[in-house]
Amino acid sequence: MKKFVGVMCVVIICCNSVLGNELLDANSGEVSKIDGLLQNQQLELVSQKKTLKEEMLMSFEDRESMTQGEAARIVCQYIGVSPIYLPEKENCKDPFIGRLVLEYIWGSLSYDEQQAMSLEEWKSVFNKAKQFKEDKNAFYNTLIAEKINIKEKINKYIEESYQGLTFKNISLGKAEQSRLFLSVHDKRYGLYEFLDATYINLRALEDIGFRNQDNMYWLEAIQQQDKPSYNESKPFTKKDVYIHNKPIYIGELRTYMLEIDHEMFVPIRALQAYFNLTLADENIQLVSKNKPISSYVLSGEAFIVNRTNEALSMGYSDLYWDGKQIIESQSEIRRLLPNEKAAHNTQLYSLKKGYYLTTNLHYIETADETLRLNQPLGQDMLPLLKKYKEALDNEYRESTVNKDVVFPPSLIIGTMKYAVNGFVKGQKVEVWAAEDGVSYSVKDSHGKVIKFPWNSIAIPKDPPTAKDRPTKEQIETFINEQDISSKTAYLVWTDLYRQQTYILKGSKNNWQLIKTLLCSTGRNITPTPRGHFELTNRVPYFGVDKGYRCKNAFQIFGDYLYHSIIFDVTGTRLLEGKGVLGHRASQGCIRFSEEESLWFYNTMQTGTSVWIH
Repeated sequence: MKKFVGVMCVVIICCNSVLGNELLDANSGEVSKIDGLLQNQQLELVSQKKTLKEEMLMSFEDRESMTQGEAARIVCQYIGVSPIYLPEKENCKDPFIGRLVLEYIWGSLSYDEQQAMSLEEWKSVFNKAKQFKEDKNAFYNTLIAEKINIKEKINKYIEESYQGLTFKNISLGKAEQSRLFLSVHDKRYGLYEFLDATYINLRALEDIGFRNQDNMYWLEAIQQQDKPSYNESKPFTKKDVYIHNKPIYIGELRTYMLEIDHEMFVPIRALQAYFNLTLADENIQLVSKNKPISSYVLSGEAFIVNRTNEALSMGYSDLYWDGKQIIESQSEIRRLLPNEKAAHNTQLYSLKKGYYLTTNLHYIETADETLRLNQPLGQDMLPLLKKYKEALDNEYRESTVNKDVVFPPSLIIGTMKYAVNGFVKGQKVEVWAAEDGVSYSVKDSHGKVIKFPWNSIAIPKDPPTAKDRPTKEQIETFINEQDISSKTAYLVWTDLYRQQTYILKGSKNNWQLIKTLLCSTGRNITPTPRGHFELTNRVPYFGVDKGYRCKNAFQIFGDYLYHSIIFDVTGTRLLEGKGVLGHRASQGCIRFSEEESLWFYNTMQTGTSVWIH
């Protein structure tokens, strides 16, 4: 029966009220004008049997002007793609232009939706759109051979637009047993309450007459005749509640479930896809609907399809979650023909970090009937998401309070043996670097580096390596608080406290951990300098003239490099074991295993920012 998998599954739930205040910026008069243009084009096409290209070009020529925004709408509808807002930094306010940019159709045109489009520009865009529609893969393959300056950026955006909403495994509070029961065929099923909403065990739906089908990215509850027996778990009073990441489809309603004690619970209101719910005393009863929503439309991730045998119109709202608030985007579909599909706007805010939640249906109209919903069906996600954000904020505050404990600066504090360079005997100094047997570099209170004779400072013994391992979330939260940018898509952070090097990918304040490398940094007597640096030069190996070989070296600055553990001059026999990794052991360079040093050497790029902390 279901579902279009044009994009990586992001989930839909149906909310209880109109939420948020950020709407798709579409002037109703302009929409009417474009819709009228398209309908006239369809009539012309039937009556005069013109090709679509001829018809649309004629429409263009008959008008005094057409804006780029109007043209982008027409082309998006023609090729059946949904709009998407590009990130703010692209200065593209029109989501239809944004989609054509991502599909390589817009070319070098400006992103100004109000700018007039010339006939030649229109022909160029439309010809690309026609190629795209006829054979999308062939169109892309042709473009890959061309030199497109924004290709790498677009590929990154496309990858980001397919990312779905996922929830951390964090408790939102406690669920309690409800005083209400669901009554079906003289059998009663226990219900549970959380945030003023009522839930039923997913396994109970099977007993009511549903079959649960797992489609990798979601579950689907399908009505069936055979009913397996359901043995209800022992009722509980209070248990921790989590949001389950895999949604469930009940009819055309897509709903988030709660996870309680490793079992799934569905909001009872989601059953309104098939039933009317009536309350008598403490019993909720189900009354089957004559025409559920699924008899009108099939709502998928990529498309909405008319399932009736006549044209229909519909009004709906798509809801998105940006981590702080719910964003609502209102849309209308006018005169959707039988079995015709319309692109669904599930990715509209994805590049602005707004993940698709749900579609709220407001009305469906055909020539013979009108279905209007006074309130949307299904689950109200706003209280749930507010509670989730509150739990995240609490976790963040706790991690912020403890961040200096989790990621302490690894300082080497030496003691002056005698007075020199304005420092007195017994004074504590921060040892920053060393030239083995020659001198120490010390930072004064202003951060200025001063050199001291080798034997002038007493150096403490090497501390043990911390054994705890921070979570991915802790690492990303901490690094994104540092306001570190990089000339490349990568950032390298060496954690001296744990002898770990974290490889992150992304951009300033939006770094994501992709790899953790066990390393070995400088001993206290020959420390690895702390601070901000850049990767400069690659060297396949060095040290042969000194009787050893270090492979896959990438320079940080001066004589300090990332490289492999040490081999003999032939590069075949190790002069030190891998057990050295995870401990301070070098004269200041940072060592990896041979395999991981090769990955680092081949993956990192010159200009990548390095933070040694």
